[in-house]
Amino acid sequence: MHFWGWAALFLAILVVGTVVNLLLIRRVWRSGKRLRSEISTIRRQVKRQ
Repeated sequence: MHFWGWAALFLAILVVGTVVNLLLIRRVWRSGKRLRSEISTIRRQVKRQ
């Protein structure tokens, strides 16, 4: 029983970690997309000048 308790705890930590990682990756990817679009617009403005 003790072993199964530790196994369940380990699995719960793994699941929570993967979920947090997915959310963070999604947020970082969105901000990266926004940064890329901003950089491309800045480059266009520089080319016009």
